[in-house]
Amino acid sequence: MNDNTNRQLSDRLLAKMEESTLSRRRLIRDICAATGWVFLNQATLTRASEPVVFGDASNNDKAWGSIKGRVLFDGTVPAVKEVELDKLNLSPTDLEWFKSMGPVLNQEWVIDPKSKAVQWVYVWLMPEDGKGYLTANPSLLELPKEKKLVIVDQDPSGYVPHAVGVQPGQGLLMRNKGPIGHVFNLTGFKNDPINKAMTPNSELTVEDIKPEPAPIQINCPPHPWERMWLRSFEHPYFATTDAQGNFQINLVPTGNCRIVVWHETAGFAGGRAGKKGQSITVEGAAVTDLGDIKLSAKA
Repeated sequence: MNDNTNRQLSDRLLAKMEESTLSRRRLIRDICAATGWVFLNQATLTRASEPVVFGDASNNDKAWGSIKGRVLFDGTVPAVKEVELDKLNLSPTDLEWFKSMGPVLNQEWVIDPKSKAVQWVYVWLMPEDGKGYLTANPSLLELPKEKKLVIVDQDPSGYVPHAVGVQPGQGLLMRNKGPIGHVFNLTGFKNDPINKAMTPNSELTVEDIKPEPAPIQINCPPHPWERMWLRSFEHPYFATTDAQGNFQINLVPTGNCRIVVWHETAGFAGGRAGKKGQSITVEGAAVTDLGDIKLSAKA
């Protein structure tokens, strides 16, 4: 759909406002969904290829703002690799369970082949000078009971979710609901190593996770293809991308800061220099859409 067609469609939808009982908000959603445009200050239509700022109905405090964006793979999408379970020395019971949900796929890259959206990418924020961490909105430090433990299920397909971030005060609740045994193995630097058996239909709680600058791998030694990642932050300003590559971080201090993007296979977006992040500006009482962030196999 070209820009001229987009404009014509926008004009028709706007004209519809005069004769329709639909709310203005619903019309705005119709226009955005049909054309790919984004409303800026509820008045101007613009493409989201550059950072776009728009109002946030959920936050009217100009001391805080939100950022959002999407991570896309740059280049030819890597082929999906299937774990060859039949070539492994698994018991009949284990083999049946692992196959119960279909093929088990390697999760080093989880990419939508059509949109090239990358899932399980970590995104976090740091101060503009790269020192310490951002002052958190008080409401983000008051964790409700249901958020104190992040639930991770050990499904036939692997750990769900595959990548987890925690802030101070959060831990993990590992759940093995299956009929076979696993081993929970965590190896960190500031956190003591953990290596515990998980019998069928058991749970394991991991609390008091210390912040670490490096990612922590969690795996199951008897089933070496089963692994996930944990990042433990000193602050609440982080996210992992969903299946559409989207992320959003809310209630960020207004002003300049730096955004960092990391993936288990690609490393830092922007290569080694990407560890220091990229400067962005957070607008108060608004959502800043950073648009698409490209990630390559060798970032």
